[in-house]
Amino acid sequence: MQLYLAPMAEISTAAFRQICYLTGADVCYTEMISAKGVMFGNKKTLKMAQVLPEEPKTFVQMFGSEPDDIAGAIQRVEAVNPAAYGFDINMGCPMKKVLKGRNGAFLMTDPEKVRRIVIAARAATKKPLSVKIRKGYIAENGLEIGAIIEEAGADLLVIHPRLKTQMFLPNTCDPDFSIRLAAERNIPVIHSGDITEPAHLERFAGTKVAGFMIGRGTYGRPWIFEELRSGAPTADERKRELMTLHFRAIRLYSVSISLRVMMNELKRNAVWYSRGGAGSTEFRNHIYQTKWEEQGLLETINRFFGIDI
Repeated sequence: MQLYLAPMAEISTAAFRQICYLTGADVCYTEMISAKGVMFGNKKTLKMAQVLPEEPKTFVQMFGSEPDDIAGAIQRVEAVNPAAYGFDINMGCPMKKVLKGRNGAFLMTDPEKVRRIVIAARAATKKPLSVKIRKGYIAENGLEIGAIIEEAGADLLVIHPRLKTQMFLPNTCDPDFSIRLAAERNIPVIHSGDITEPAHLERFAGTKVAGFMIGRGTYGRPWIFEELRSGAPTADERKRELMTLHFRAIRLYSVSISLRVMMNELKRNAVWYSRGGAGSTEFRNHIYQTKWEEQGLLETINRFFGIDI
């Protein structure tokens, strides 16, 4: 069973990837980065795409709507980022700020552009090439798009089996669609969506689905990979150990982008880790309503969780 960390903006950072590898992720994806941002030489974008030498298999995920931009960005990132295991093209993001540039899931409305983009990306690198799609945009066409992607030269296909119009709504994920797509394709197909406990894997037993990508299920729960493999809940002591390592990793890696990015990452993850704990509501309000200096934020996190970062 192959387990993947999904590409999530402001979440799938270098720090978080380190923890997910530690807990059993086989493959991780970076945050989604803009191909145009890379082509324009945006320093923050290039830092977000950086893969650490110790990362086993990390794909750099890109979004864009033009084949030349995607191909050029892949070549530029690869030239300065040799630790990247491969590259992924986002054709599944349903967010307005991505769709307005005709990126993400919007690409699924133009099968020929999908073909041109994948062909251009394939020609730009010899490293593994992944594409992430949805079931469709407004109408279902994921089986057709999946065939095009394979024929154009991709090595891996990730499917989130919801329409763009379904966003991430409960009870709309269609695992049977992932199973159908996997049965039709010769390249590995990875299912993404609503995998939060070991029982959710049972539906895929005996199918050609090659692995599972975990996204929102990792929020405040990077130990989910261990739980999916073992079928057992994580002990509190192990949780504190991983939280401590995660907060330390944020301080180590994310500050290279900016102090503000690091502070926001600390706050965001502290809020997620606090869910369900005694006094968590007051803690969350305090975290978000206070204007923090770094040391004060660290002391507050340490005090609430009983750790030392």
